Amino acid sequence: DAWIVLGLILSIIGVASNNGFFTASGVALWLVSGVGWLWNRLSLVGLHYERSLSEVRAFQGETVQLTLEVRNQKLLPLTWLRIRDTFPADLPLADKQLQINSATNLAEFHSFWMPGAYQRIRRTFALTCTTRGFHHFGPATVTTGDGFGFFDSEVQWGAQQRLIVYPRL
Repeated sequence: DAWIVLGLILSIIGVASNNGFFTASGVALWLVSGVGWLWNRLSLVGLHYERSLSEVRAFQGETVQLTLEVRNQKLLPLTWLRIRDTFPADLPLADKQLQINSATNLAEFHSFWMPGAYQRIRRTFALTCTTRGFHHFGPATVTTGDGFGFFDSEVQWGAQQRLIVYPRL
C-alpha cells in the first residue's frame, strides 16, 4: 500500500510543479505496483503442493520415504515460494533440522522453492521411525508473492497424512 501512496504523491508533485521526472517516476511506480499486485493475485492459481509417504504403516526403526512435490500449472513463474509444513516432532528427517513448537509438540519444516512456468519440483527425504504411535503430517502453510517483493499471499492447505509406527518385533 505504501508504494501506491508514494506513486500518488510523486505524480501529484510532478503534475503540480510541471516536473517530468517526478511525473514519470510516479507513473512508473504505479505501473510496477499494478503488475506486482496482479502477479500476486495470480501466483496461487494453478499451484499445487503434495506431501506423500511411501508407507502408511511401519515398524519402529524402519525408514520411510517422504516426498514433497510442488506443481506450477500456469505460464506465470513464481520467483519465490515458502512452505511451512507441520510434521511430528518425534520422527526426525535425515540431514534436516525441524523447528519444534513446545506448546503443540509438533515440528515445522520450512522449505523454499522457485518453480518456473509449468514446472514440477519433487524432493525426497528419509524419515526415521524412532517413536511408535499414530503420527499426523500437515497442514501446510504456503506463502508466495510478486517478483518485486511488494505483495505476498498466504494460504493453508489442510491435507493431512498419517503414519502408524508399530513397536519393534
